[in-house]
Amino acid sequence: MHAIDGDLMEPDGMTAKHRDEVEKHFAEEHAGPFKNTELKLTIDSVWFAGADVALVDGTYMVMGAVDPNGQPLPPRKGLLTSVLIKEDGTWHVAASRSMIPIPLPWRPK
Repeated sequence: MHAIDGDLMEPDGMTAKHRDEVEKHFAEEHAGPFKNTELKLTIDSVWFAGADVALVDGTYMVMGAVDPNGQPLPPRKGLLTSVLIKEDGTWHVAASRSMIPIPLPWRPK
């Protein structure tokens, strides 16, 4: 669950701010193109910046999404970074950023 002031940024730049907007965004996605999706999430590292703050890095893959015409889309793979905070003894997402890496022409593969 997101923190009350938590936010979310998708790879295309779509941003939802505050828990209500984030929950609305997820509800809309899961009623449409992500209705029958499966999410595979791998946490690669967790860094505790304090007793109540953690930075989480990982990878994700979303399978089963469809385009607006109902046609299957290829799995979406990417990286994620989230900041978690502990509120009232429970961890909540304060900020979440997902991205889809692209090759840079000046970096060797």
